[in-house]
Amino acid sequence: MSPSPMPSSSRWWLRGSKPWNNWPSCAPSSAMRSRATCSRGPCPARPWPTCWRAASPIRSPLCPRAGVGTTMAAEVKHSYTIPCPSTFRDAALALADQRRVNVADLARSVMLVVPAPEIEAFPDPGEPPPGDREIVVLKSGPSAGRPWRRKPRLQVRMATGYTVPFVRQALAIALALATGDVVVSVGNGAPLERPPPPPRPDPALVAEIELLRTEVEVLRRERDKLASMVPLLVGDPLPGGVGTRQDALYVMGFAPGSWPDAAQVRSRFRHLATILHPDSGLGDHDRMSQLNQAMSVLREQGERPRVT
Repeated sequence: MSPSPMPSSSRWWLRGSKPWNNWPSCAPSSAMRSRATCSRGPCPARPWPTCWRAASPIRSPLCPRAGVGTTMAAEVKHSYTIPCPSTFRDAALALADQRRVNVADLARSVMLVVPAPEIEAFPDPGEPPPGDREIVVLKSGPSAGRPWRRKPRLQVRMATGYTVPFVRQALAIALALATGDVVVSVGNGAPLERPPPPPRPDPALVAEIELLRTEVEVLRRERDKLASMVPLLVGDPLPGGVGTRQDALYVMGFAPGSWPDAAQVRSRFRHLATILHPDSGLGDHDRMSQLNQAMSVLREQGERPRVT
C-alpha cells in the first residue's frame, strides 16, 4: 500500500528531513514501526501497519482517525542568532544561570507579560561595536581546530516569526527587570510594590556554616587519602579469582598455612567488608566479590583437622 497523497498546504518540508517527516501523525521510527497493535486498528493511509501516534493529543489532519476539523500541528521552533555586545551577552547568560533557565525562557517570559508595542519601544542594545569580538575554535569543516574571531552572540531557540531586534529588546527588558530599572504594572497601571529585602544572615550562623564546610572538605580529603591506600594495603584482585585455600587466606589477610577458626573468619570478613564494599566509597565490586569467594572457601574447608 502506498502513502496517500498530501495536500501541498499541509506539507512540512524540513531541511535535512527524511520523507516520512512530511507526515507528522505517523512518522515511524524503527521501534515504532515494529509495533503490531494499535488501539484504533491498522492505519489505512500508511504503508506500515500501525498508527503509532494514535494516543497522541496532537495529530495531523492527514490521519483519517483524527476526525473532521482536527487541524492541530506541533510547533516548529527556530534557532535565532542574536548578535549583541559582550557585556549584554554575559549579563543575559548570568541571569539565565541564576534563574536556572535558558536565555530563550527569559525572552519568552517577557513576551508573555509585556505587549509587543512596549517591547518594540524599549531601547535596543544593538549589535556589538567594531572592537568587541570573541574568539571561538571551529569544530567542523575544513578549518576545524582553527580560531575564528566573530561578533559576540546569543543562540535563542524560540517559535518562528520574531525578528532579531525584537528578541534582543525582550532580553534587555528581562535584564532591566532583574536590576529593578523597570517595573511591570498590571490591572489599573499602578506599579507593583517591591518585596522587602531579605533579612541579613546572622554573622554567627554564617561563621558556623563556613566552619562546617571546612570540616567537610577536610573529611573529603581524608577519605580520598584512605581510598588511595586501600590498594596498597589489600593488594590487587587475583586474576583467576579465589580457587584454593591459600588464595582465600591471602585475600582475607591471614598468614599462609594458618587455620583461623570460624569466629576469626567472620570477624575478619566484617572488618574488610566495611572497607571493600562499593558503597563505602573506598572499595570496589571486584575486591568485594573476591572477599565473598574467600569467605565461602574457608567456610567449606572448616577448621584445622584434629590429629588423633
